[in-house]
Amino acid sequence: MSIDINGLQLMRNGRYILRDVSAVFDMGKLHFCVGRNGSGKSSLLKCIAGIEKEGENISIMGNLIATLSAKVRAQKIAFVSQMQSVPVEVPVFEYILMGRFPYLNWLGNFDTVDKAIAQKYIALLNLETLVTQNVQTLSGGELQKVCIARALTQETPILLLDEPAQSLDPFNKKWLYDFLPTLIQHGKTIICITHDIEYLPENAMLWGVANGQIVWQGEMGKNRADIWEKVFGIKY
Repeated sequence: MSIDINGLQLMRNGRYILRDVSAVFDMGKLHFCVGRNGSGKSSLLKCIAGIEKEGENISIMGNLIATLSAKVRAQKIAFVSQMQSVPVEVPVFEYILMGRFPYLNWLGNFDTVDKAIAQKYIALLNLETLVTQNVQTLSGGELQKVCIARALTQETPILLLDEPAQSLDPFNKKWLYDFLPTLIQHGKTIICITHDIEYLPENAMLWGVANGQIVWQGEMGKNRADIWEKVFGIKY
Protein backbone atom coordinates (compact mmCIF):
# COMPACT_ATOMS: atom_id res chain seq x y z
CA MET A 1 0.00 0.00 0.00
CA SER A 2 1.23 3.47 -0.78
CA ILE A 3 0.55 7.11 -1.56
CA ASP A 4 0.89 7.35 -5.34
CA ILE A 5 1.44 10.59 -7.24
CA ASN A 6 1.39 10.45 -11.01
CA GLY A 7 2.32 13.47 -13.12
CA LEU A 8 1.06 16.05 -10.63
CA GLN A 9 1.08 19.66 -11.86
CA LEU A 10 -0.01 22.78 -10.00
CA MET A 11 -0.13 26.29 -11.44
CA ARG A 12 -0.81 29.67 -9.84
CA ASN A 13 -0.99 32.94 -11.74
CA GLY A 14 0.43 31.30 -14.84
CA ARG A 15 3.45 29.89 -12.99
CA TYR A 16 4.15 26.24 -12.25
CA ILE A 17 4.39 25.55 -8.51
CA LEU A 18 4.68 21.81 -9.11
CA ARG A 19 5.66 20.35 -12.47
CA ASP A 20 5.18 16.71 -13.49
CA VAL A 21 5.71 15.29 -9.99
CA SER A 22 5.56 11.51 -9.69
CA ALA A 23 6.36 9.61 -6.50
CA VAL A 24 5.44 6.56 -4.44
CA PHE A 25 5.46 7.02 -0.66
CA ASP A 26 5.38 3.59 0.96
CA MET A 27 2.91 3.19 3.81
CA GLY A 28 4.24 2.51 7.29
CA LYS A 29 7.35 4.64 6.71
CA LEU A 30 8.70 8.00 7.84
CA HIS A 31 9.47 10.27 4.87
CA PHE A 32 11.24 13.63 5.16
CA CYS A 33 10.80 16.26 2.46
CA VAL A 34 13.56 18.85 2.14
CA GLY A 35 14.27 21.79 -0.14
CA ARG A 36 14.75 25.53 -0.37
CA ASN A 37 12.04 28.01 0.57
CA GLY A 38 9.50 28.28 -2.24
CA SER A 39 10.56 25.01 -3.87
CA GLY A 40 7.03 23.55 -3.72
CA LYS A 41 7.24 21.34 -0.62
CA SER A 42 4.22 22.80 1.18
CA SER A 43 2.15 22.80 -2.00
CA LEU A 44 2.96 19.12 -2.52
CA LEU A 45 1.80 18.32 1.01
CA LYS A 46 -1.41 20.32 0.53
CA CYS A 47 -2.14 18.40 -2.67
CA ILE A 48 -1.76 15.10 -0.81
CA ALA A 49 -4.03 16.42 1.97
CA GLY A 50 -6.68 17.39 -0.58
CA ILE A 51 -6.43 21.08 0.28
CA GLU A 52 -5.17 21.91 -3.20
CA LYS A 53 -7.75 20.48 -5.62
CA GLU A 54 -5.39 18.36 -7.72
CA GLY A 55 -6.55 15.00 -6.37
CA GLU A 56 -7.07 13.31 -9.73
CA ASN A 57 -3.28 12.73 -9.81
CA ILE A 58 -3.01 11.31 -6.28
CA SER A 59 -4.27 8.06 -4.80
CA ILE A 60 -4.07 6.85 -1.23
CA MET A 61 -4.26 3.13 -0.56
CA GLY A 62 -5.83 2.69 -3.99
CA ASN A 63 -8.38 5.52 -3.67
CA LEU A 64 -8.15 8.72 -5.69
CA ILE A 65 -8.12 11.75 -3.38
CA ALA A 66 -10.61 13.49 -5.69
CA THR A 67 -13.22 10.78 -5.06
CA LEU A 68 -13.09 10.94 -1.26
CA SER A 69 -15.56 13.00 0.75
CA ALA A 70 -14.16 15.51 3.22
CA LYS A 71 -15.18 13.25 6.12
CA VAL A 72 -13.53 10.13 4.69
CA ARG A 73 -10.42 12.13 3.81
CA ALA A 74 -10.24 13.42 7.40
CA GLN A 75 -10.41 9.82 8.64
CA LYS A 76 -7.41 8.92 6.47
CA ILE A 77 -5.19 12.01 6.59
CA ALA A 78 -4.26 14.43 9.38
CA PHE A 79 -2.43 17.60 8.39
CA VAL A 80 -0.46 20.03 10.56
CA SER A 81 0.23 23.21 8.61
CA GLN A 82 3.28 25.42 8.81
CA MET A 83 1.41 28.54 9.93
CA GLN A 84 -0.95 27.94 12.83
CA SER A 85 -3.88 30.24 13.48
CA VAL A 86 -6.51 29.54 16.11
CA PRO A 87 -9.67 31.60 15.52
CA VAL A 88 -11.47 30.33 18.62
CA GLU A 89 -10.91 30.88 22.33
CA VAL A 90 -11.14 27.41 23.84
CA PRO A 91 -9.18 25.43 26.42
CA VAL A 92 -6.37 23.25 25.08
CA PHE A 93 -8.27 20.04 25.91
CA GLU A 94 -11.29 21.09 23.83
CA TYR A 95 -9.07 22.14 20.94
CA ILE A 96 -7.28 18.78 20.89
CA LEU A 97 -10.63 17.00 21.19
CA MET A 98 -11.70 18.68 17.93
CA GLY A 99 -9.47 16.15 16.22
CA ARG A 100 -12.33 13.69 16.75
CA PHE A 101 -14.74 15.67 14.54
CA PRO A 102 -14.56 13.13 11.66
CA TYR A 103 -15.96 10.46 14.01
CA LEU A 104 -18.76 12.36 15.74
CA ASN A 105 -21.94 10.37 16.36
CA TRP A 106 -25.24 11.37 14.80
CA LEU A 107 -25.99 13.61 17.80
CA GLY A 108 -22.79 15.54 17.20
CA ASN A 109 -21.43 14.78 20.67
CA PHE A 110 -17.99 13.60 21.75
CA ASP A 111 -18.26 10.38 23.74
CA THR A 112 -16.02 8.86 26.42
CA VAL A 113 -13.92 7.06 23.80
CA ASP A 114 -13.19 10.36 22.02
CA LYS A 115 -12.16 12.00 25.29
CA ALA A 116 -9.97 9.05 26.25
CA ILE A 117 -8.17 9.23 22.90
CA ALA A 118 -7.53 12.96 23.39
CA GLN A 119 -6.21 12.30 26.90
CA LYS A 120 -3.87 9.62 25.54
CA TYR A 121 -2.14 12.05 23.19
CA ILE A 122 -2.11 14.86 25.74
CA ALA A 123 -0.11 12.53 28.00
CA LEU A 124 2.08 11.31 25.14
CA LEU A 125 3.11 14.87 24.27
CA ASN A 126 3.44 15.95 27.92
CA LEU A 127 0.73 18.60 27.66
CA GLU A 128 -1.10 17.87 30.94
CA THR A 129 -0.20 21.24 32.47
CA LEU A 130 -1.79 23.11 29.55
CA VAL A 131 -5.19 21.42 29.25
CA THR A 132 -7.19 24.23 30.91
CA GLN A 133 -5.24 27.05 29.30
CA ASN A 134 -6.76 29.11 26.46
CA VAL A 135 -5.10 28.12 23.18
CA GLN A 136 -4.71 31.76 22.19
CA THR A 137 -2.40 32.35 25.17
CA LEU A 138 0.09 29.63 24.21
CA SER A 139 3.61 30.26 23.01
CA GLY A 140 4.46 29.30 19.43
CA GLY A 141 6.19 26.11 20.53
CA GLU A 142 3.37 25.12 22.87
CA LEU A 143 0.78 25.71 20.16
CA GLN A 144 2.79 23.60 17.71
CA LYS A 145 2.78 20.62 20.10
CA VAL A 146 -0.95 21.10 20.77
CA CYS A 147 -1.65 21.06 17.02
CA ILE A 148 0.36 17.86 16.64
CA ALA A 149 -1.64 16.32 19.49
CA ARG A 150 -4.88 17.34 17.80
CA ALA A 151 -3.73 15.72 14.53
CA LEU A 152 -2.77 12.52 16.36
CA THR A 153 -6.19 12.51 18.02
CA GLN A 154 -7.69 12.05 14.54
CA GLU A 155 -6.02 8.61 14.58
CA THR A 156 -5.52 8.56 10.83
CA PRO A 157 -3.15 6.16 9.06
CA ILE A 158 -1.41 9.14 7.39
CA LEU A 159 0.10 12.16 9.14
CA LEU A 160 1.37 15.15 7.12
CA LEU A 161 3.60 17.64 8.95
CA ASP A 162 4.71 20.95 7.43
CA GLU A 163 7.81 22.09 9.33
CA PRO A 164 6.47 20.88 12.70
CA ALA A 165 9.64 21.89 14.55
CA GLN A 166 9.89 25.48 13.32
CA SER A 167 8.72 27.01 16.63
CA LEU A 168 10.40 24.49 18.92
CA ASP A 169 13.50 25.02 21.01
CA PRO A 170 16.46 22.60 20.55
CA PHE A 171 15.30 20.34 23.40
CA ASN A 172 11.81 19.92 21.94
CA LYS A 173 13.16 19.61 18.39
CA LYS A 174 15.26 16.64 19.43
CA TRP A 175 12.28 15.22 21.31
CA LEU A 176 10.08 15.54 18.20
CA TYR A 177 12.52 13.86 15.84
CA ASP A 178 13.02 11.04 18.36
CA PHE A 179 9.24 10.76 18.79
CA LEU A 180 8.22 10.48 15.13
CA PRO A 181 9.80 7.03 14.55
CA THR A 182 7.81 5.64 17.49
CA LEU A 183 4.59 6.49 15.61
CA ILE A 184 5.79 4.40 12.67
CA GLN A 185 6.07 1.42 15.01
CA HIS A 186 2.32 1.78 15.61
CA GLY A 187 1.48 1.73 11.89
CA LYS A 188 1.51 5.44 11.07
CA THR A 189 2.73 6.79 7.72
CA ILE A 190 4.37 10.22 8.03
CA ILE A 191 5.51 12.76 5.45
CA CYS A 192 7.33 15.58 7.22
CA ILE A 193 8.72 18.76 5.67
CA THR A 194 11.83 19.89 7.50
CA HIS A 195 14.90 22.11 7.31
CA ASP A 196 16.47 20.33 10.30
CA ILE A 197 18.66 17.89 8.38
CA GLU A 198 21.16 17.85 11.24
CA TYR A 199 18.56 16.18 13.49
CA LEU A 200 17.84 13.32 11.07
CA PRO A 201 19.41 9.84 11.31
CA GLU A 202 21.52 8.51 8.45
CA ASN A 203 18.79 6.00 7.53
CA ALA A 204 16.22 8.78 7.11
CA MET A 205 14.24 8.52 3.86
CA LEU A 206 14.62 11.87 2.10
CA TRP A 207 12.73 13.45 -0.79
CA GLY A 208 14.45 16.52 -2.20
CA VAL A 209 12.31 19.16 -3.93
CA ALA A 210 13.69 21.93 -6.15
CA ASN A 211 11.83 24.21 -8.56
CA GLY A 212 8.59 22.26 -8.19
CA GLN A 213 10.12 18.87 -8.95
CA ILE A 214 11.46 15.92 -6.96
CA VAL A 215 15.18 15.91 -7.73
CA TRP A 216 16.51 13.53 -5.08
CA GLN A 217 15.13 10.47 -3.31
CA GLY A 218 16.66 7.85 -1.05
CA GLU A 219 18.24 7.23 2.34
CA MET A 220 20.36 10.13 3.51
CA GLY A 221 23.26 7.88 4.53
CA LYS A 222 26.59 9.33 3.41
CA ASN A 223 24.94 11.32 0.60
CA ARG A 224 24.89 14.71 2.28
CA ALA A 225 27.16 16.32 -0.31
CA ASP A 226 24.93 15.09 -3.16
CA ILE A 227 21.79 16.29 -1.35
CA TRP A 228 23.21 19.73 -0.67
CA GLU A 229 24.28 20.18 -4.29
CA LYS A 230 21.22 18.78 -6.09
CA VAL A 231 18.55 20.06 -3.71
CA PHE A 232 20.03 23.29 -2.36
CA GLY A 233 22.58 24.18 -5.04
CA ILE A 234 25.41 24.33 -2.50
CA LYS A 235 28.81 22.69 -2.79
CA TYR A 236 29.14 20.72 0.47
